[in-house]
Amino acid sequence: MFGSRMLLASCAFVAFAARVAFNADLQKEPPGSTPGCSVIGQDLLGMEDIVTWRQSVLIADPGSVVPGFKNSPEKIPQGGLVAVDFRSGEPRLHELEIKNAPDSWPFHPHGISLSNRTGRLYVVNHGGASSIGTRIEVFQLAEGKDGLPAISWLMAVADGQRFGNCVLNSVVEAGEGELYVSQYNMFSVAEKGEHHPSTVLERVQKLVQTLFVTLGLGGTTGVYRCLFDVESRTTTSCKMAASGFVHANGLDLSADLKTLWVSDPIRKELRVFDRDLSTGALTENHSKYMKLNHVVDNVHYDAASGELWTGTITKVISALAPQPDGTMKVPGSFMVGRPDGRGGFNWHDEVAHNGEALDWISACARTDHPASGKTWAVCGGPHGPGLLVCPLK
Repeated sequence: MFGSRMLLASCAFVAFAARVAFNADLQKEPPGSTPGCSVIGQDLLGMEDIVTWRQSVLIADPGSVVPGFKNSPEKIPQGGLVAVDFRSGEPRLHELEIKNAPDSWPFHPHGISLSNRTGRLYVVNHGGASSIGTRIEVFQLAEGKDGLPAISWLMAVADGQRFGNCVLNSVVEAGEGELYVSQYNMFSVAEKGEHHPSTVLERVQKLVQTLFVTLGLGGTTGVYRCLFDVESRTTTSCKMAASGFVHANGLDLSADLKTLWVSDPIRKELRVFDRDLSTGALTENHSKYMKLNHVVDNVHYDAASGELWTGTITKVISALAPQPDGTMKVPGSFMVGRPDGRGGFNWHDEVAHNGEALDWISACARTDHPASGKTWAVCGGPHGPGLLVCPLK
């Protein structure tokens, strides 16, 4: 068994070394940092995802996903939700109370999505292998007296450890009682974290996934379609709707619910699916496939502008090579896709950062303050604490 593990580890290392040596994209220098950026909320956990609540108000999710994956979510402090409020003309953070939450409830948020149709917030929650597992929490949002979101827990979709530990990533509502969720990991993360596999099965699964990822082999993860009922708090079904990904990651739907975008970071791809409104079936539209300049994490569609907002890693090798003190300084960007008028997108980096102030960018949003004419980009990450705030004008 030891010889087999060594052989698999050697194969993974050789495959990785080959990709580093021969893939120039891993070696190129990232774009220079956007001036004037600063970090707020450094006392909070890393915030992996961001959505727009109202004009000048965003919602982010302190949860420190990467440390949770490495060492188990159960070793990470309880996460939460915060409002990022620019109504005064300057950024202010407000921790949000979650009403009606289950007792003794572990909450470690990952991908989040807000539906303007139902006023519901969907959150992928990694509760831990020995607890509630990974599932999707559903919240009802309303406007509170202070103009900030008032949040009430409704139910959990795919509870009862239907999915493996820490395998899910992003979620989006597709209609009343219907959602899509991406499966990022091929196998369950080891109960004590991916850095601490303790059984033969956990060790083998880690080695196999490492080999598949370094070789860029698809077909192991995908997108699930889940049906559920809020009134009875039951999940009817969760079935694979699209497959063939190395890591199915960020995803979002168009305003008319006919188009689904899904990122595959390792391949630097954004795959596009046509959605059947009556059945929810997904058919890949290869003519709209996009090869991107960077590794793309989360993807959000902004209905007001028609743009796609993404958080990216601009130098892949930095995510695999920690600093001597154990920190990660991963350069990233807020990469925006603007509609080109022909059904596609033109991409540009609206914000770039060298990883010094915020370590790793996974999601970004743009917001403004009409009275002052100010506009900001706000970016979060799954590793380092706080949010990166960059004035755009």
